[in-house]
Amino acid sequence: MSGLPRYVSTVFFKKQLADGQDNPLWRTVMLREGQLVRRTCCQRYRLPDVQQCGDCTLR
Repeated sequence: MSGLPRYVSTVFFKKQLADGQDNPLWRTVMLREGQLVRRTCCQRYRLPDVQQCGDCTLR
């Protein structure tokens, strides 16, 4: 993932952590038009009186 800081690539795009454990953040975001966006909905819109996120995946 060129252009991203190394720690971002490590945190979100490596299946396993350095100690061999599964990475719980693996592929929770994706790169879209040069920006990281969530892959899944945060469900925030279901809370009363709370608007959608600024980067809602449901749009």
